[in-house]
Amino acid sequence: MGERCLELVKEFEASGVDHRFLYDTTQIGPTQIEKIINEVKRNPAFTYL
Repeated sequence: MGERCLELVKEFEASGVDHRFLYDTTQIGPTQIEKIINEVKRNPAFTYL
């Protein structure tokens, strides 16, 4: 799955997607999934209206 994730990141970057929609989780382990979810919910940078 890691290889596919890298391809998706490359596709997002090439498409010109706003970087506020990207969240680098490379330093966050699977046990911290709750932290990731809370950050996305709480951080207005991830809001798309």
